Amino acid sequence: ERQGSVEGLAYGAIENSLYWTCNNIATIFKMSLSVNSSTPETVLKLAPLDKPRGIAVDVCDSRLYWTNWNNQHPSIQRSFTNGRLMESIITTDIRMPNAIALDDLTQKLFWADARLDKIERCELDGSDRVILTDAVPQHPFAMAVYGEYIYWTDWVVHSVVRANKFTGADVVHLRRDVGRPM
Repeated sequence: ERQGSVEGLAYGAIENSLYWTCNNIATIFKMSLSVNSSTPETVLKLAPLDKPRGIAVDVCDSRLYWTNWNNQHPSIQRSFTNGRLMESIITTDIRMPNAIALDDLTQKLFWADARLDKIERCELDGSDRVILTDAVPQHPFAMAVYGEYIYWTDWVVHSVVRANKFTGADVVHLRRDVGRPM
C-alpha cells in the first residue's frame, strides 16, 4: 500500500519507532523497529487541507511535534505518540513552518519558517516565543539541535549553517555549495 511521499522523519528511542509525515495525504505514520514487520501504522489522519512537513519526537513526554503548511491555517501542532490530544500550539505570525527540532536538554522547541525566513524557539506548549535569527536564513529546510547549537540547511544559500541555540549569534556556514535536499 502506498503511503504518500515522506516529508519529515524522526526516531522515537523509547518505543524504538520511526515516525514520518506524508504531506500529500495529510497523514503521520509510525513503524516499530522492534518487530519484524514493515507495516506502518497510521498515527494521525489530518484534515484534507493540512500539509504536515517536519516532525520531532519528545521521548520524555511521549509527544510528537510537527509543522503544518496548511495554506489557510499554518501551524505547529502536537499530540501524544498514539495520536491522542492533538492541538495547535503556534498559530500566529507563521506562514510556512518547515523544519522542526526538539532539544531534550533544555526542553525547548525550535522551528524554521521558510516563508518568513526566520528561526524561532519556544516552550513545548508554544509559549515564550523567541526569534533567534531572521537575518541569516533564506529558506531553511531541515534542522537539528546538538550541544550549544542549532543546525539547518538552507535552499537559497545552499549551505549547512549553525548558530547558538540560546542567542542566535555565532552564525557559521559549515558547508557551502550543498545541493538542494528533498
